[in-house]
Amino acid sequence: MTAPVRVTVTYDDVRGLAGFELYRALRHAGLRRVELEAATAALQDDAGDVELAYRGILFLQAVALELALREDRQPPPTWDDAQRWDVRGAEVDVADPLAEDERRYRANAAVVTGLPPDDAMRVAVGDVAEIARARGLGG
Repeated sequence: MTAPVRVTVTYDDVRGLAGFELYRALRHAGLRRVELEAATAALQDDAGDVELAYRGILFLQAVALELALREDRQPPPTWDDAQRWDVRGAEVDVADPLAEDERRYRANAAVVTGLPPDDAMRVAVGDVAEIARARGLGG
């Protein structure tokens, strides 16, 4: 039997994901973006929620898959492949790696769209960017 592929995922890896990569990883893990901090924290908490920790592991596997897909391997790895990898998170602070980006995006989307922040977060990212361009606000 071959040893599983060992992959370490860092918060920088997560921060560097494109939007579609992040949401694909969250979907594989069965997580909503707001659950990410709790899921990563549960991985390091011996008394934590086992189901949440499991979804945290699935998220790390999904991030590892997204990173591998960037390498343009032939044939490309699949989700089934990634689930057999020995994926580990780097030992770092368990704070949500996306919280600051989300707060910044929330505020910017509200300014760009003129909507309340909760409503602005429901507008597609591409649409927010187009509204910003149309209003001469960047991009």
